[in-house]
Amino acid sequence: MNMELLNRYNGKPHSCGVYDCNLMVLEFLSMPEYEMMKGTFTTRMGGFRVAKKVTGYPTLLHLLIERCEEIEPAYARAGDVFYNVEEHNCGIHLGSRVFAVDKEKQIYMAIHTSNLNLNKFKIFRGK
Repeated sequence: MNMELLNRYNGKPHSCGVYDCNLMVLEFLSMPEYEMMKGTFTTRMGGFRVAKKVTGYPTLLHLLIERCEEIEPAYARAGDVFYNVEEHNCGIHLGSRVFAVDKEKQIYMAIHTSNLNLNKFKIFRGK
Protein backbone atom coordinates (compact mmCIF):
# COMPACT_ATOMS: atom_id res chain seq x y z
CA MET A 1 0.00 0.00 0.00
CA ASN A 2 1.41 3.36 -1.03
CA MET A 3 1.01 5.26 2.24
CA GLU A 4 3.06 8.19 0.92
CA LEU A 5 0.41 8.74 -1.76
CA LEU A 6 -2.46 8.50 0.73
CA ASN A 7 -0.69 10.86 3.14
CA ARG A 8 -0.15 13.37 0.32
CA TYR A 9 -3.92 13.41 -0.42
CA ASN A 10 -5.19 13.11 3.17
CA GLY A 11 -7.13 16.19 4.26
CA LYS A 12 -6.63 17.97 0.92
CA PRO A 13 -9.58 19.51 -0.92
CA HIS A 14 -10.55 17.94 -4.22
CA SER A 15 -8.97 19.79 -7.14
CA CYS A 16 -9.38 18.58 -10.72
CA GLY A 17 -6.02 17.71 -12.24
CA VAL A 18 -4.13 18.12 -8.95
CA TYR A 19 -5.83 16.34 -6.04
CA ASP A 20 -8.05 14.28 -8.28
CA CYS A 21 -9.39 10.80 -7.48
CA ASN A 22 -8.77 9.51 -11.01
CA LEU A 23 -5.14 10.64 -10.90
CA MET A 24 -4.78 9.17 -7.42
CA VAL A 25 -5.93 5.77 -8.66
CA LEU A 26 -3.72 5.90 -11.77
CA GLU A 27 -0.71 6.69 -9.58
CA PHE A 28 -1.69 4.07 -7.00
CA LEU A 29 -1.87 1.40 -9.72
CA SER A 30 1.42 2.64 -11.26
CA MET A 31 -0.23 3.24 -14.62
CA PRO A 32 1.86 5.32 -17.07
CA GLU A 33 -1.15 7.49 -17.93
CA TYR A 34 -0.72 9.22 -14.56
CA GLU A 35 2.38 11.10 -15.73
CA MET A 36 0.70 12.03 -19.02
CA MET A 37 -2.45 13.37 -17.34
CA LYS A 38 -1.34 15.09 -14.14
CA GLY A 39 -1.72 18.84 -14.27
CA THR A 40 -3.29 18.85 -17.76
CA PHE A 41 -6.88 19.70 -16.79
CA THR A 42 -8.72 21.90 -14.31
CA THR A 43 -12.36 20.85 -14.73
CA ARG A 44 -14.25 17.57 -14.61
CA MET A 45 -15.11 17.80 -18.32
CA GLY A 46 -11.49 18.65 -19.08
CA GLY A 47 -10.52 15.49 -17.21
CA PHE A 48 -12.85 13.41 -19.38
CA ARG A 49 -11.38 14.99 -22.55
CA VAL A 50 -7.77 14.43 -21.46
CA ALA A 51 -8.50 10.89 -20.28
CA LYS A 52 -10.01 9.96 -23.63
CA LYS A 53 -7.11 11.54 -25.54
CA VAL A 54 -4.41 9.90 -23.37
CA THR A 55 -5.98 6.49 -22.71
CA GLY A 56 -8.34 6.03 -25.64
CA TYR A 57 -11.14 5.29 -23.15
CA PRO A 58 -14.01 7.66 -22.30
CA THR A 59 -13.57 7.20 -18.52
CA LEU A 60 -11.25 5.63 -15.99
CA LEU A 61 -13.90 2.94 -15.54
CA HIS A 62 -13.28 1.65 -19.06
CA LEU A 63 -9.52 1.60 -18.45
CA LEU A 64 -10.00 -0.34 -15.19
CA ILE A 65 -12.27 -2.86 -16.92
CA GLU A 66 -9.59 -3.45 -19.56
CA ARG A 67 -6.51 -3.59 -17.33
CA CYS A 68 -7.68 -4.79 -13.93
CA GLU A 69 -9.59 -7.70 -12.49
CA GLU A 70 -13.16 -6.94 -11.37
CA ILE A 71 -13.78 -8.22 -7.84
CA GLU A 72 -17.04 -9.16 -6.13
CA PRO A 73 -17.68 -6.89 -3.11
CA ALA A 74 -17.50 -9.81 -0.67
CA TYR A 75 -13.90 -10.45 -1.80
CA ALA A 76 -12.65 -6.85 -1.68
CA ARG A 77 -9.42 -6.33 0.21
CA ALA A 78 -7.14 -3.45 1.09
CA GLY A 79 -5.61 -1.96 -2.03
CA ASP A 80 -8.57 -2.61 -4.32
CA VAL A 81 -10.07 0.31 -6.23
CA PHE A 82 -13.69 1.28 -5.62
CA TYR A 83 -15.23 3.04 -8.63
CA ASN A 84 -18.64 4.73 -8.39
CA VAL A 85 -20.18 4.04 -11.80
CA GLU A 86 -22.89 6.70 -11.42
CA GLU A 87 -20.74 9.59 -10.24
CA HIS A 88 -17.42 8.62 -11.90
CA ASN A 89 -15.39 9.01 -8.75
CA CYS A 90 -13.18 6.47 -7.09
CA GLY A 91 -11.17 5.56 -4.04
CA ILE A 92 -8.80 3.04 -2.54
CA HIS A 93 -10.04 0.31 -0.23
CA LEU A 94 -8.35 0.26 3.18
CA GLY A 95 -10.28 -2.60 4.78
CA SER A 96 -13.38 -1.27 6.51
CA ARG A 97 -12.88 2.15 4.90
CA VAL A 98 -12.34 3.63 1.46
CA PHE A 99 -9.91 6.51 0.97
CA ALA A 100 -11.76 8.99 -1.24
CA VAL A 101 -13.31 12.44 -1.36
CA ASP A 102 -15.96 12.97 1.30
CA LYS A 103 -19.02 14.29 -0.60
CA GLU A 104 -20.02 16.78 2.09
CA LYS A 105 -16.61 18.06 3.17
CA GLN A 106 -15.02 17.80 -0.30
CA ILE A 107 -11.72 16.65 1.21
CA TYR A 108 -9.84 13.36 0.94
CA MET A 109 -10.28 11.09 3.92
CA ALA A 110 -11.02 7.51 4.95
CA ILE A 111 -14.78 6.90 4.68
CA HIS A 112 -16.34 3.92 6.42
CA THR A 113 -17.81 1.48 3.90
CA SER A 114 -21.09 1.44 5.84
CA ASN A 115 -21.53 5.06 4.67
CA LEU A 116 -21.33 4.03 1.01
CA ASN A 117 -24.02 2.56 -1.23
CA LEU A 118 -21.93 -0.37 -2.46
CA ASN A 119 -24.47 -1.11 -5.23
CA LYS A 120 -23.11 1.96 -7.05
CA PHE A 121 -19.54 0.67 -7.08
CA LYS A 122 -17.46 -1.67 -9.19
CA ILE A 123 -14.37 -2.98 -7.44
CA PHE A 124 -11.10 -3.62 -9.23
CA ARG A 125 -7.75 -5.18 -8.36
CA GLY A 126 -4.58 -4.39 -10.26
CA LYS A 127 -3.20 -7.35 -12.22
